[in-house]
Amino acid sequence: MASGQTAVQARQGGLVSLATTAIIFGPTLRYGVFTRRQWARQNSDLLVHFLAAQIEALRWIMNPLNKNQVIDIIAKQTKLPRQLAGQIYDQDTSANGLAKDAAIDVERLSNVLKFRAEVEGSWGGKAPAPDRYYDASYHAKALALVNGNDAK
Repeated sequence: MASGQTAVQARQGGLVSLATTAIIFGPTLRYGVFTRRQWARQNSDLLVHFLAAQIEALRWIMNPLNKNQVIDIIAKQTKLPRQLAGQIYDQDTSANGLAKDAAIDVERLSNVLKFRAEVEGSWGGKAPAPDRYYDASYHAKALALVNGNDAK
């Protein structure tokens, strides 16, 4: 939740946001888990179980019944007042925050690739298709595992 922490601390310090990347480039990924395809293939079971744990953790974090406990954890880890920790929680559980079930939003990934191509000049300034970097099959298996379905 570091990016949310930075924005909240900046606002607390009296700084004003002129824009966000979401306003300039459209919604972008804020969090994600990445690995090389070869490693994913060789460690598929481990990866699926890791993603399943991510899904379960995010479900717990985003459950309104756990909000106060999550805010307490944020406050303790960041050493910020509880009020600011609450703002971080609200930001990270908003529509542009943590993704439901740790899913990768392909449109947001596409915007990140476009941003990198435009600003950094990656790929000669032309963003590749998101499927070059994203294989949804591992997430689908993890989601099925969490939901009690056999994904094999």
